Amino acid sequence: MQWTRRECLINNKRGQMKIGDQIVYMPSHADSIFHADAEFGFITGFSRDGTPFCRYWNNPKREVLRTTANSEATPRYRIKKFKLKPQKMINKLLKELGYE
Repeated sequence: MQWTRRECLINNKRGQMKIGDQIVYMPSHADSIFHADAEFGFITGFSRDGTPFCRYWNNPKREVLRTTANSEATPRYRIKKFKLKPQKMINKLLKELGYE
């Protein structure tokens, strides 16, 4: 099930996402969240124009982040809220990484 850019923009209006929200990123060629290139992560902040910065899991089955030093700016229309891990774990990780 692929969502359109317009649907994503409507679903992810500024203010509906916040730091700590878990997300899934779908590249343009992916047709569902189950596509091999879909990436799971969480929001760590926002730029002045509202672009989310996200951290992504290296492997969603393990609790290892893809990068150890920085978040990645991600087009808002390419992400959607999707809970993969316990929220307590995300909150603890945000604190450990210095985002809260």
